Amino acid sequence: MADTAGHLCLSESTTRLRHVRDHVPRRIWLNYMEHPLESTLDDPPGALGLGQAIATRIYCAFYVFYYTTPMLAAVISDSYLGRYTTLLISAALYTLGCIILSVSSSSKLLEKGWGIHGLAVSMVLIGLGGGGFRATIVITDYRLTLDYIYNLYYWVGNLGSLAWFISVYIELHVGFAAAYGLATGFMRVAVVFIIAGRPYYMLVQQEKNALLDAVRIIACACRNGFSMAHTYPAHQEVRYHKTRPWSSQLVTEVTQCLQACRTLVAFIMYYICFDQMQNNLISQASQMKADGTPNDLLPALNTVGCIVLGPVIQHGLYPFLHRRHWYPSPVTKITIGFVFITLSMLYATIIQHVIYQSPPCYSQFEGCKYNYISVWLQAPVYFLISAGEIFAFFTALSYTYELSPESMKVLVQAVVLLIGAAGSACAMALTPLVYNPYLVYYYAALTAGMGFTTAIFWLVFKSGSNHHGLAETA
Repeated sequence: MADTAGHLCLSESTTRLRHVRDHVPRRIWLNYMEHPLESTLDDPPGALGLGQAIATRIYCAFYVFYYTTPMLAAVISDSYLGRYTTLLISAALYTLGCIILSVSSSSKLLEKGWGIHGLAVSMVLIGLGGGGFRATIVITDYRLTLDYIYNLYYWVGNLGSLAWFISVYIELHVGFAAAYGLATGFMRVAVVFIIAGRPYYMLVQQEKNALLDAVRIIACACRNGFSMAHTYPAHQEVRYHKTRPWSSQLVTEVTQCLQACRTLVAFIMYYICFDQMQNNLISQASQMKADGTPNDLLPALNTVGCIVLGPVIQHGLYPFLHRRHWYPSPVTKITIGFVFITLSMLYATIIQHVIYQSPPCYSQFEGCKYNYISVWLQAPVYFLISAGEIFAFFTALSYTYELSPESMKVLVQAVVLLIGAAGSACAMALTPLVYNPYLVYYYAALTAGMGFTTAIFWLVFKSGSNHHGLAETA
């Protein structure tokens, strides 16, 4: 958190640059992996030629890794290195990953077969670096931080993501090495901000990370019939004659936190659908007539949607409803968000059906480039995802943070990341189904799954949605 206006401005600048480097390399990976190097101007750019299913599988596997590394980094940061040192090391790892990615994607090295090796190494380094960045976020006032996420961090982050528009055109007209070089350049600038801002940062003293004890308590509960009541030190002493290093209060706080995080289980299906935006929907766009538009440009509309719709919903819609004495509960907001995600998958299903009904390829793309249907018909799916993200995801974060004890906020962060990893793992498991001419059934199954999840979520949580004093949470 900032203690001076100067640090706040520096923090915003660093955040914006971090989101630029965070989105540029990862968001153009799919074309890089899926399509071959030898392509014409009418074809999507590519390098490795692995195909849609394998490229999607690798992409999802990376996100499983990316979502789990912050927990390891948080323990190392709090127990050994300190947050600032961890931040510097993470920046160095991420920068090195971008450099390796940029160099290995040059035409000469791609022709020598070094592209896949460079990608693998860079994914590991970028995953470790990105995890370290997430782990060094210090929260001292959770009410202020939630407002910060809604009104500044989230908006600025998406503003930085607009670099995607630049990178996809560089990728198409210059090459992947130059596009990845853009991320490398911005990352170097971010490192300068981190080092130059050192005198302005409020450094938090190292303290024991509560996550390790929380994990031990949960593991103990799993070994004792999945009962948190059996993890209390007194019960362990009487039943097993074992002395546990945690207190009864900590067990109670972990129990409260897990109860607060129950709503997050539904987000596994949310992440499965959300991941489509970063892989399969890009592949879908390559089956449509682009007229010079890069096929991986349209997912950037999700960023535009978040930038535009975020303030409208937070500062327009919610105050409008409050003036009319309607305070939708967090569960209601999350359900509305899930409905938007369901509609986005339904729209993707319809678009895929229209693609298969259009000439000249119809549903057979072997030796055929694309069908005569405009790629811009895909645009609404990204705005629907944006609305779902605003209503559901950030409301859920606020909801779980509010219900969790102060000492367990780190466990909430861990659960959120694990849910994201689980969603990406499930999406990876579905990749064998990602083949033409069966993609209509694939998107229809996602629509049905998200719709079913929405209904179950509402039925399970609606009765208790107003019992926690959160009905007016914005």
